[in-house]
Amino acid sequence: MSLLLFVAATALWVRSSWIGDAFGFRLAAIPDKDGCVDVYGCEGYVRGGGIWIDYAIESFPPDLASKLRPAWSHEYVLPGAYIHAREILRWRWLPQLNRTSHSLLRFYRFGVEWMRVKWPIRNQRAETHLILAVPLWSLSVLFLIFPLAWDIRHRRRHRAICRKRAGRCPNCNYDLRATPEFCPECGTTARKEIAFSK
Repeated sequence: MSLLLFVAATALWVRSSWIGDAFGFRLAAIPDKDGCVDVYGCEGYVRGGGIWIDYAIESFPPDLASKLRPAWSHEYVLPGAYIHAREILRWRWLPQLNRTSHSLLRFYRFGVEWMRVKWPIRNQRAETHLILAVPLWSLSVLFLIFPLAWDIRHRRRHRAICRKRAGRCPNCNYDLRATPEFCPECGTTARKEIAFSK
């Protein structure tokens, strides 16, 4: 699974240099006692070798909530450049809005921002946004770690089994035909040898 995710992340990384993607979905929740509906939404872009996701929780009054329906969307956009999370906060909403933002993580091209926005609409509560920006190369590296670790472990186990069948120590490859119960070179006993080869 991790290897498939590595291939997918790498393909998306290369693709984002030529073709950008915009995606989003909206899911309405059960109304509260005041009739307001909490709407959970997620939207983002994949472009310029990176991905950013905006997860939002919005609360709409009853008159607006009745018009909301679950929706999914996807469209192609211009590739553009990689957008950091703090850059999204500068252009995504108008500066005159009542908003508070906090940076949870800022490191190189990684970013996690939390923000509350109050729109000038009557009876509409404040929105909560969690914005994540990650370069796709880091996801490729992350997903590649597990296949590499499995491959290294498999090669070590295979080497130990081959050494054992040849009458050698699985740890240091010393010839054990004269002393099969104990390796005089590294001190490996037969019990440790069997446990290591399983």
